[in-house]
Amino acid sequence: MKFRFDWGAGIVTAIVVIIAGLGTLVWIASRQDFDLVDKDYYQKGVQYQNHIEKIKNAEALAEKLSCSITGKTLRLKFPGNRELNPSGQVYFYSPANSDNDLKSPIRLNDSLWQDFDLNLLKSGRYLLKVDWTCDSVGYFQEFTIKID
Repeated sequence: MKFRFDWGAGIVTAIVVIIAGLGTLVWIASRQDFDLVDKDYYQKGVQYQNHIEKIKNAEALAEKLSCSITGKTLRLKFPGNRELNPSGQVYFYSPANSDNDLKSPIRLNDSLWQDFDLNLLKSGRYLLKVDWTCDSVGYFQEFTIKID
């Protein structure tokens, strides 16, 4: 028996290929993990005005918080003097995967430096979010860093 390929067989073949392709795309899309929104986004939305005030306070400082990377060490230099006793949190936020995030409290040495070992983080792009308080005034500054 000889198989003849005509218009009807071509249309049926095309429909089967399209349905199989769409099914494959749906299967791949359903297996993706998207960490695009913080888990507590509503709480953060309510407190956003406080966050804006912290950013304005940081921009108004004469001496800004500085961030430098040397090798596999990230160094933060806080403004002011030791008597102000800055306290707060440093947050390494990975937009690609929330499993790569890292939070650390601020522990400064006598020169107002804090070093971080970048070997603790996986390679990729991070937003370094520094939220600190000095003399009961809140500050917030953000840096973008890339770790190879």
